[in-house]
Parts: sequence; structure tokens; C-alpha cells
Amino acid sequence: MLSAGAKKETLYLERFGRPLFPMDRMRRETFNLEKQLPSVHLDSLQKDSQISKHLVPRGDSNLSRPTIRHPDLRPSNIFVSDDFEITSLIDWRHSAILPLFLQSGIPNDLDNSRDSVSKALETSALPREIAELNEDEESQQLQLFAKRQLHHFT
Repeated sequence: MLSAGAKKETLYLERFGRPLFPMDRMRRETFNLEKQLPSVHLDSLQKDSQISKHLVPRGDSNLSRPTIRHPDLRPSNIFVSDDFEITSLIDWRHSAILPLFLQSGIPNDLDNSRDSVSKALETSALPREIAELNEDEESQQLQLFAKRQLHHFT
């Protein structure tokens, strides 16, 4: 189920592959700003095909059924009538129909990945001087602490 993309890419690289500079910034650093040989990519695809068959859940057909997911459900994308009934959803551009087990994601309200402490997966701590902060600053620090904790443990 998950191997079709790797098979297509493998066939393409075997026929048309040539050394290319990595487009992704992180990969540029990995390859020391040198061209990446198709054999490196083919090796990764081969490893992918070895594990992909083990990623599909077995025994529960509900997890493999096609499911549509709207990844940006927020109040501004949901229209509600005066009777409090949902009348429409907008902003479907990043939606996808995939098997249910591939539709999971971190809800925007729980995603704190832009924060340096959360990004580093460090365990967060309250500042030592929290008792000396005014009420607003203390509230901000407590909210930040809660977001970091939630991000760390989810």
C-alpha cells in the first residue's frame, strides 16, 4: 500500500537519474553542498520499501479505509447559521484523502514546535524567579510552561 511512490521514484531514477544538488536546505548541509548521486537516493528508497510493509496496521480494516481530513479546522473556516448549525467549511487546500491511519496530525492548538525549548525536546521548567513576576508575566510564564509540557508529552 505504501510502496507505490517508492517504486515509481526508483524506476524514474534508474532511467533518468543524474547527480543533483539537494534542494532542501538541511540536505545541502548533509551532503556538504555537493551533488547527490542517484545511488544515495536509491539506497534510501530500498530501505523505505523494506520497512513500509510493516507500517500498515493489520487486523482492523477501519484503519485502512479512505478518510478525508481537513487539516485547518479553526473558527474562521467554519460557517455557522443563526441556529448554530454548521453550514459550510472553507479552506480545503491542504486536505487529503488517505487511509485513516495516515491522517493523524498534531492539532494547531497543541503544536508548539516553533518554541526553541519545545523544538529541542527539552523538559521545560518554570523560571526560578516566577514568584517575583507581576500577575500578567506570571500568567504568561505558566501558559508557556503548559504549552511546553503538552508538546513534550504528546
